[in-house]
Amino acid sequence: MDVGWIGHHPTYFKIVVRALLKRGLNVWAFCPKPDEVRCWVYENCDESECKRFLAFLFSSVSTSGSAFPSYAPSATLLTAYLWIHTAIHLEQAARQERKTIDFVFFPTLDSWMGGAMHGYIVDKIFPYQWSGVYFNPKGIRTPDKKYLNRLLKSPHAVLMSRRLASVATLDENSMKGLMKALKKQVIHFPDITDEAEVNLELPLVRNVLEKAKKRKIIALLGNLSLRKGASLFMQAAKKLKGESFFFLMAGELGDIPSSHIQELDGLENTFIHCERLQDGVEFNSLMKICDIIHAAYINFPFSSNTLTKAALLHKPVIVSSGGLMEERILKFKTGTVIRENNEDDYLNALRAPFLKDANYEAYFADHSIRRAEEVIGMLIRC
Repeated sequence: MDVGWIGHHPTYFKIVVRALLKRGLNVWAFCPKPDEVRCWVYENCDESECKRFLAFLFSSVSTSGSAFPSYAPSATLLTAYLWIHTAIHLEQAARQERKTIDFVFFPTLDSWMGGAMHGYIVDKIFPYQWSGVYFNPKGIRTPDKKYLNRLLKSPHAVLMSRRLASVATLDENSMKGLMKALKKQVIHFPDITDEAEVNLELPLVRNVLEKAKKRKIIALLGNLSLRKGASLFMQAAKKLKGESFFFLMAGELGDIPSSHIQELDGLENTFIHCERLQDGVEFNSLMKICDIIHAAYINFPFSSNTLTKAALLHKPVIVSSGGLMEERILKFKTGTVIRENNEDDYLNALRAPFLKDANYEAYFADHSIRRAEEVIGMLIRC
């Protein structure tokens, strides 16, 4: 189940669905875009797996018409309502198909963990065994004193549910703190990406190469937003006009002002494509032609599967200091770390040669779909 459908959400959802089908299970997918998932499954799974698959529409909770006021409901009430909303959808589907549901998996569990919600309450309103992937554990990398020693306000209190035997997290270096808080098994989940083969004959790829004219391509790919360090990227593009660098920005436009995009699009050393990239052949093909991948995010101490895709394609990455991505880059030597939003560091990183002893293979082995399938098996106890 998932309520989100931007960024990593569709990628994780589809890969988890396929992993469950490969284990011989009957899988019902509940998400905002069931037709998209259905088409993907029919294209990427064999006939016997498709016969065991159903997809249902499941969207985010709307407060309009609910028992809670729409003008500022508390996070705890909304989270409780989301669990109830989820249980109702599952019950309706089970009645419709005349079958029972044995286990529920949340590829992005964070959406169900708002406010002061506690596992004891979840057990009262959600009658299923469940597990999932906790993307960004709160209160560990970003400590918040208001949570300390207050059981009901623990950011992880939902995970104290008796129906949750184990949980996964993307942050391997937060596992100890999480296990101590929960007193139950926590498993590292790889930060997976679509591993589709590249196609350098795609029109978009050819257009980029034609305009780049053999210059070094620096890329910001995926959701285009300010939190991804887009301002730093755009400043560098303007500063390095006339040098042998070319700046590619491609993906769904977020909160970057359109005037900034128009200004950048008018430069000779840029290529701007403000449309969502399909995570697969299109995304991978664009990254394949790049020389350096921008991942210098702002105030983001967590994981990003940009590092996994870059490792798959052997591309160096620039990241900001102060988080999990820095720790991984230093461990596997797959890029360069700069001070957050520091223009001088960024320009120096672009101009400097990258380390030749990058261990892309080891990084990718830790975050591959194959590894994810093993972890999913552990989580659902099959």
